[in-house]
Amino acid sequence: MCAVMATPFLVVSSSRRMHQRSITEMISVLVGSSVTEENLETALAVYGELVAATLKEPGCVSYELLQLRDDPCQLMLAERWLSQDHLDAHTRTDHFIEAMHKLETLETAAPALIYTSAA
Repeated sequence: MCAVMATPFLVVSSSRRMHQRSITEMISVLVGSSVTEENLETALAVYGELVAATLKEPGCVSYELLQLRDDPCQLMLAERWLSQDHLDAHTRTDHFIEAMHKLETLETAAPALIYTSAA
């Protein structure tokens, strides 16, 4: 079981012992969303601008929008960041805030899934 503490550590507990890992480890984020066919072109344009701007941000390792092969209205935003601090800074940028505002009316997004390396 993992728990994020207020201090700069992620505590990973197992039945044998507690491990501490710095939260400066690489962060991966997956965010799925669904758009209607009528909103797809506009949503892709918004994401295109967001991806282009985000790839220039410090700490951004990768930022890619994927479409489900069998249903192009199902999208997945796949992100990799050098640290949680970089991801947090990204969510405060003007281009991110503007894109999220535009996408609110174009898509139904799932909660973001945030991962770190398991090993």
